[in-house]
Amino acid sequence: MNALALLEALPIMLWTARADGVWTHVNPRWEAYTGFPGNAPGLFGFEGALHPDDVTPTVARWTEAVALGTPYRSEYRLRRSDGVYRWHLTRGMPVALPDTDVVWAGACTDIHDQKQAEQESQAARGAAVRALGLALEARDHETKGHTDRVTDLAMRLGAAVGLNQDRLETLRLGAYLHDIGKLTVPDAILLKPGLLTPEERLTMQEHVASGERFSAALGFLSDEVLEVIRGHHERWDGSGYPSGLQASEIPLSARIFALADVYDALVSERPYKQAWTQEQAFAELQRQSGGHFDPELTTLFLEVLGKTALSVNPSALISENIGRSAISEHVQSLALQEAAISVLITDAEQRLVYVNPAFCRLTGYSPEEVIGRNPRFLQGPQTSPADRKILRDALAAHRPVHQLILNYSRSGEELWFEMHVTPIFLQGKLAYFVAIQNDNSVQVADRQQLEWSAMRDAPTGLFNRFSLNRVLPDTSAPLALIFLDLNDLKGINDRHGHQKGDQVLQEVANALVKTAPLGAQVFRLGGDEFLVLIPMLGEAAVMENVTALRQSLSLVETGDGPLTGSFGVAYFPQEGLDLWHLIGLADERMYREKLRQENRRGSSSRN
Repeated sequence: MNALALLEALPIMLWTARADGVWTHVNPRWEAYTGFPGNAPGLFGFEGALHPDDVTPTVARWTEAVALGTPYRSEYRLRRSDGVYRWHLTRGMPVALPDTDVVWAGACTDIHDQKQAEQESQAARGAAVRALGLALEARDHETKGHTDRVTDLAMRLGAAVGLNQDRLETLRLGAYLHDIGKLTVPDAILLKPGLLTPEERLTMQEHVASGERFSAALGFLSDEVLEVIRGHHERWDGSGYPSGLQASEIPLSARIFALADVYDALVSERPYKQAWTQEQAFAELQRQSGGHFDPELTTLFLEVLGKTALSVNPSALISENIGRSAISEHVQSLALQEAAISVLITDAEQRLVYVNPAFCRLTGYSPEEVIGRNPRFLQGPQTSPADRKILRDALAAHRPVHQLILNYSRSGEELWFEMHVTPIFLQGKLAYFVAIQNDNSVQVADRQQLEWSAMRDAPTGLFNRFSLNRVLPDTSAPLALIFLDLNDLKGINDRHGHQKGDQVLQEVANALVKTAPLGAQVFRLGGDEFLVLIPMLGEAAVMENVTALRQSLSLVETGDGPLTGSFGVAYFPQEGLDLWHLIGLADERMYREKLRQENRRGSSSRN
């Protein structure tokens, strides 16, 4: 087989071209890719095969490569003869072939499956990152919707600036996670209705560094995403934090996001302020231009908002548009039937009269099984009584209600529905309730997993040191704080490896939880340090618990004999009211016991 025949038989498309972009040859794979024959007119049918949205960027990359004499690389979609577009990757190199007009040669390969997998992975990661951002909203109900709103605002400004798709995606991910570090800020500070003290403000500002560390640890976010998180509190005049950057030292994406973030904060109600009007917010952004914000971006942002701001209520606008062009009953019915979101309708007595197919798909119930029943049957054992009451009171008062509530499918699967319920009045009399239910189960599961991870120690599953302030039991009751430091954990890691060390930690956690009395809480503070909080029934009973805990450690297999530890105890409220002061006191007593143990071992070795 000669070289040309070999090239023709390769399972990728090969091409040669002149400097003006006209192809001079393609092998048979082109016809397999597109259905266009190798002798098709006009660049072998390239114009007809290329997706319209890919024409401009493809031509721009080719023109740049030819002008600079650099390698050419482009991803674009080609249409097959059956009308389906598939992604392809083309690479080309400038060549010099004597006595020919060929100056470029390259190859084109089908990358559709890979591209689709990448897009699905990117979408999954984007959804996961958004869920992480929403976890903060679940903790701070006053800012509900902030993550999505501020992301949308930032994307609109980014598009107006001219960011390409990759940089817009970077901005989106950074916007989702911008405040994730606030998960580590105590509720007493995050939800404080008044002004923060200087010390509280410093604690609040630490959320930037915490958020960057957390996001970096996810392992798949770029440095550009982290720049948004790190830089969204920097100020144009250099007075921001954490680094005091100024002007163009602040990454563009962070400058864009800062405007969106502050604007949404101004027009939203917070624990410490009422919502501002749009006009007041515009005036404040203009006042801060050149101080807090990039002045050119501020002008552009105000133009973007000014062009799209609604001067009437959105629901009124919808009603007005429907009035101008009436929608047929058939189209309305079809919309309900085909909607991907669950829709149900009850009569005034809250008996179901309609459910759409999406409701049936989500819940597993057929229309015949539910028509005539009160939708309360979807609730179950773990549905919050408080959520039930909110819904019940709103319906009784004939008020619209929007809430997240736990329901159950026919098979008993948990379904977290974000519900919008609206009463419908006909001739002044209540006739129906219409409920739109969005399935937020995945987002809630992601949020719960994140909250679990933030509160728990990964190797042992115990509460971690950051969770102490949030899970501390009722401090009106006396407590004993038992501080435990394991002996020779480092030696176990050194002699047997960290896998064995982690196994020992897990067994210690299991032993402490099993041995601790009813009502106790067990924490791993880090390294080889543990804390057990137990209801105090007298010092003698506490010391009996310490003895039991010590004995449970001796049953943990280390590979070198029984495990030992040193204990220290402090008492609340007899010895103080500050948790961390008492932990320090118990730590001191533990250290004194450790010294006594070491002295005894030293004395015994000399005898």
